[in-house]
Amino acid sequence: MNMTESEYKNALRAGRGGAYVLCGEESYLIRHYRDRTREPYSSPEAKYDRAVVGYETRADADAIVDAAATPVMSMMSMLLTEPDAVSRKRLVEVSVEAADGLKDSDFDALIGAMSASSEYADDAIVLLCLMPGTFDCGEPPKRPSALYKKLCAADGVNVVYFPATTPAQLRRWVERHFTHEGITPEWDAADAMVSLVGEDMTSLSGEIDKLTSYVKAHGRDHVTKDDVAAVCCRGDRYDAFALSNAILDKRRDAALSALYDEMRRKTEPVIVSAGIARVLSDIMAVKALSSTGASAPMISQTLGMHEYKVKLYMKSASARTEEELERAVLACADADRRIKSTGGGYEALERLVCEVGA
Repeated sequence: MNMTESEYKNALRAGRGGAYVLCGEESYLIRHYRDRTREPYSSPEAKYDRAVVGYETRADADAIVDAAATPVMSMMSMLLTEPDAVSRKRLVEVSVEAADGLKDSDFDALIGAMSASSEYADDAIVLLCLMPGTFDCGEPPKRPSALYKKLCAADGVNVVYFPATTPAQLRRWVERHFTHEGITPEWDAADAMVSLVGEDMTSLSGEIDKLTSYVKAHGRDHVTKDDVAAVCCRGDRYDAFALSNAILDKRRDAALSALYDEMRRKTEPVIVSAGIARVLSDIMAVKALSSTGASAPMISQTLGMHEYKVKLYMKSASARTEEELERAVLACADADRRIKSTGGGYEALERLVCEVGA
């Protein structure tokens, strides 16, 4: 069943147990609420009531239920070491590297284990965090993915979806963070910050901390647009993998939309081009090795690439022929030459999207 961010926050405050899944597009908020869930277990005594269960196949399903069924430390021990902890529940964190990569039977077993563990809600909080890039939610509520619908339909499983934050929401969020630190942002400071740093909440959080220290060091209690320009770093990072996949999948509208987002952020075209070229080359290398029978760990060791990324690239490579990938890489190289030689900029990248998608 679906649960809103506010409802999950209230559940944490009330100390309610049960099975919870945090997922969506906003990784910062998923990490934030994961950390808030962990807070009561930070003391030396409480840490024994937190368990992490790794999940790879349905063979691990029973371990999730067993961990939820395990009682917290003995009542006498809690009374002696931490009297206030008598009502504390056991925290079970379920770790899944890439839910999208699970077989259907393994994913179904994971959902079944989460559902079964909810029967121990009086004694345990079971938490599964699915980060962006590891699980495709689709576009809830209008176009949820099949896997997301399965999660929401599971008995006793509370699914908290964090959609991508809009620019207007980000501006309010930036202003609230400054106010919380005792700093008053001038009317255009938050706008300037989102425009410069970008819409990644993790990056914005770090820049807010930096700006707060800067203005306090200068004996001030307000932050201006000029402070943002002087202190903050431009956010030139973008999701090259997602953009490359959109190009390869011939999802022209999605690829062009992503390009226009980078244009609005003023990301240099050569940076976008380099990111696409790097991803395409890596996918080609992964495909070449996997076609020889090499496993993900072997490819990871050979290429010096994180195994999780290897698995994502193997999935992407399996849907394309070597000829398709080669044509895409050559088109990207041609776009890069045009950008560097003629200053074609985003026009060259638009042409790349249209050529590969033709």
